[in-house]
Amino acid sequence: MYLASRIVYICPRKKEGLGGDIAGLVMMIIASMMGFNAGNYFDLVIWSWLSFIIGIGFLVCHLAANKKTKNVDQQ
Repeated sequence: MYLASRIVYICPRKKEGLGGDIAGLVMMIIASMMGFNAGNYFDLVIWSWLSFIIGIGFLVCHLAANKKTKNVDQQ
């Protein structure tokens, strides 16, 4: 899921839409939910939290970049 979400994130990186970021967020949330149900594997729970944080980071970074671009275009 990490590799797939990274590929989906890299492909539309020059676009203004949120499609790649939302897809990356969804894939990372799915990965984190699968890891939270790991049972006795504590290290997998850590990777699950990391994937959740990365997924949120995808979306936040793209929103910040779009906001910065819109502010520069308006000036």
